[in-house]
Amino acid sequence: MDPFGNDPFEDIVREFFGQSARGVRGSRGGGRSSRRITPRGDNKTGSFIETDKEIYVIFELPGYKEEDITVNVNDRVIEVIAKKKNLEKVQSYLKEKFSQESNVRKSLPENANKNKYDYKLKNGILEIKFNKK
Repeated sequence: MDPFGNDPFEDIVREFFGQSARGVRGSRGGGRSSRRITPRGDNKTGSFIETDKEIYVIFELPGYKEEDITVNVNDRVIEVIAKKKNLEKVQSYLKEKFSQESNVRKSLPENANKNKYDYKLKNGILEIKFNKK
């Protein structure tokens, strides 16, 4: 978060979907953002969003919590494994789907620093952030 309470991830998502980013454009001085964003891919199999300093890989994982997600990076491949750990409050027709492990692999761009990354899951959107080399 920046001192004005803006979440950079929220700004990136808004810009990705063509909306104004809070604090970057609009009521706080306006102007164009100095951040260059280049979206590639689709969110079901993972999208890349590049800024000047970072690469974000975004996945849509509705219904999962952060403890249900495992992220592994080996060589130039990122692997996301999703399996619901607690099926207690899951609707009966979804229990079979969530009890099975979902696995997605995606190749990383060459300029991603594969040794340093972090991730978070918010509202069904998994954001994995890599610094650029």
